[in-house]
Amino acid sequence: GGAFGVLTAETWASVKYDTKTGLPLIVVADRPKGPTYNFQNYNWVSPDQTDTYKRTNLGSVDPNFVGGVSGTLRYKNFNLFAQVDGRFGGLVYSEAYNYAMGQGNLLDNLKYRDQEHGGTQRTNSYTGKPVYDGVIPNGVFDQGQKGTTAGNTNVDISGMTFKDAFDKGLVDAWKASYYYNYSYGWGTNLNYNNPAVSKNSWIMLREITLGYRIPSALINRVHLKGARAAFSVRNIGYLYKTLGGDQNPESLQSNDPYRPYITGGVPFSRNYAVSLNISL
Repeated sequence: GGAFGVLTAETWASVKYDTKTGLPLIVVADRPKGPTYNFQNYNWVSPDQTDTYKRTNLGSVDPNFVGGVSGTLRYKNFNLFAQVDGRFGGLVYSEAYNYAMGQGNLLDNLKYRDQEHGGTQRTNSYTGKPVYDGVIPNGVFDQGQKGTTAGNTNVDISGMTFKDAFDKGLVDAWKASYYYNYSYGWGTNLNYNNPAVSKNSWIMLREITLGYRIPSALINRVHLKGARAAFSVRNIGYLYKTLGGDQNPESLQSNDPYRPYITGGVPFSRNYAVSLNISL
């Protein structure tokens, strides 16, 4: 009874939103401790899952437009052929991107890791020195949540944005490595600020071929009717693409248009060719 071509996710893999602000809900979680670490962790809130099989609609996988343009320019014995094609719209889910972000394998993952990349200051509990790997997520604390900093563990922060609570000194910043590990990987939070689910739009400079028709005066000497030499390059590069992590937009798991998944991915490849066509 639903629409055709809709990408869906299990309910637990999405985030519950605050009805007043429209922002995702956050709760205070455990405080991981070890020989060299002691910091405050947080969790996103999953929607109420009264129906085990209920799924969340993420959007359509159908592109809005697919097409290409090609043309040939001729001058004397030379000809230049070029082809550009592209796709616009339609969602794709990249499991490869999701897991790579959770494990810290992508350049996109450098955000918040240090001061240079926008990390927020927090205090290392063992050395007492400031470190700059804190994250201030754009979310709201759920009902019943209390502050996390010393002397504020009984302060009610329900309904406060994370930024407001942090600016008032009521909560610690979210450590970047745990933020990424919890916000990505395992198919989590697919409906909130996760580039693992994104529009797969791209424009590709597909081919350029430079050809040369060998003059009759030369080929007649070897008793040929005609000859043409050409140099071609295919898959030259993307002029535009929306997928994060410098992924190859055409590395889908299958050529089935209704399996829009990238699982592992295929590296981008460029092909070069030299050809000689003769007519006897």
